[in-house]
Amino acid sequence: MQTITVYQTDDNDIFLYPVEANPLPFAPEQHNVPFRAVTAPPPAVPVGQRARWQSEFPAASAGFNIGQWLIEDVPPEPEQPEDGATINPQ
Repeated sequence: MQTITVYQTDDNDIFLYPVEANPLPFAPEQHNVPFRAVTAPPPAVPVGQRARWQSEFPAASAGFNIGQWLIEDVPPEPEQPEDGATINPQ
């Protein structure tokens, strides 16, 4: 039984890290792919950018694995006041 590498995404479909998926015991041709992981490797990502998985299928669907990686700029962190308090936009 051989593992495969899959690529974990977060709730916003942003690539997080590679992870190994093990074969299913009673169907070794299939693998136990974690929720929100895809089998397509992300492309090389330049500094200051990130890879986002785009699929027309929801993450809970087997079709989620059908899609493509998009490279996008990483948004800037929200500014925080120097005293450590959070800004309350109103």
